[in-house]
Amino acid sequence: MFTKIQNGKQWSSLAYQGGGRQVNQSHLMAIRELTLQGFTADLTLYLDIDPAVGLERARSRGELDRIEQSGLAFFERARATYLQLVAEHDEAVFVDASQGVEQVKETVIHHIQHFLQD
Repeated sequence: MFTKIQNGKQWSSLAYQGGGRQVNQSHLMAIRELTLQGFTADLTLYLDIDPAVGLERARSRGELDRIEQSGLAFFERARATYLQLVAEHDEAVFVDASQGVEQVKETVIHHIQHFLQD
């Protein structure tokens, strides 16, 4: 058996292009199906943070990158899309990333260990 664990990157085009940039979701789904050919993860970890908090963390690291400069509304739409995807997929686990790094790390490890034990 081959176990597939992902961190939500498989959904990033749907969230950032579809949600954030408001590109037609059906076009994105067609491209996704063509490239992934039915691939799905057995476990998806979604690390969630309020977009305002995430942008503030990014600013504290220095200059914002191109995507980070897209603005708060962009990230709020992207987050809403991610949350919808998490709600629609039983294999998805929501992780509160507003916690400290160590707590997030422990939570992620816990979910992976629990998944591997089942």
